[in-house]
Amino acid sequence: MTRDDLTRTIRFEPGGGRMRVRFLLSGEKGATQFLWNVFTEGESRSPWSLGIAVDAPEGRDLGFHAASPRDWQSDDDRIECDVLPQGYCYYDGSPLQGERLGERFHELGEEVVWATLEDRYEVWLEGRDDA
Repeated sequence: MTRDDLTRTIRFEPGGGRMRVRFLLSGEKGATQFLWNVFTEGESRSPWSLGIAVDAPEGRDLGFHAASPRDWQSDDDRIECDVLPQGYCYYDGSPLQGERLGERFHELGEEVVWATLEDRYEVWLEGRDDA
């Protein structure tokens, strides 16, 4: 990561038969997140697991907490949020993208998470257009 205006945070959030690890990359426009679940009861709760017991960690979500609504969001989409300092955000995320990043994280390590979060910050929150 080359940007010094973005802050890395890792939160450990236990509960419900799992330990959730929340990777956050935060800046002026909000934060991008990756959720990684480690199950302590040996059973996945992923909608993608088709009810099959899994004792391996899994990627759960890749998303953002925006300080202001994105083009497709309105004030009605504002939710309470413990990620941004103002106490609310405009959230969107993808379990499928989280699962894919989880697979890459497992194979390549932590830096792939931070690189992905930085890329997603620039696209989702700063409006970078790759087209």
